[in-house]
Amino acid sequence: MSSLPPSMIDRPAIADLERDILRVDIGLETAIAALKTRPLAALGALARLAVTGAGQSRAFLGDLPFDPADALYDRDAVTALKAEQAQGRRIRIVSRLPQNWVEAIGRHLGIDWDILAVSTEEGVSVLSADSKEQK
Repeated sequence: MSSLPPSMIDRPAIADLERDILRVDIGLETAIAALKTRPLAALGALARLAVTGAGQSRAFLGDLPFDPADALYDRDAVTALKAEQAQGRRIRIVSRLPQNWVEAIGRHLGIDWDILAVSTEEGVSVLSADSKEQK
C-alpha cells in the first residue's frame, strides 16, 4: 500500500544524476583512471573531444571503460528513489554523461528510470520520456 497520495504517484520523481546521486565527478575519475590503465583509449577520447569541439558535452567519455560499481553514490538519494519507485512512482533522470553510462548506473543501482537528457557529440540531447523504447 502506497503512502503517497494518488496525485503524487502520477507525477514522476526527477533527479539529476551528477548533482543528486553521484558523490564524485565520475567522468573526471574515469578519465584519470583511463590515463593510467588504458592510455591509448584515454588519448583517443581526448582526441575525439578536440576534433568534435564538444565543449560541455561529455559524450567523448563513452569511449572509455566504465564500471558503475566503481562510482560513489549518495546512499540516501538512492534509497529515496528506490522507495519512490516501490510506491509506484516513475523515476526520471537527467545527466550530462553518455547514455550507455546512465543506463549502466541505473541497472547497477536497481532503479528502473526513464532517461530524459544525456550528453551527445552535439551537446545535451533531450530524449522522450519513453527513451527505453527508442533503442
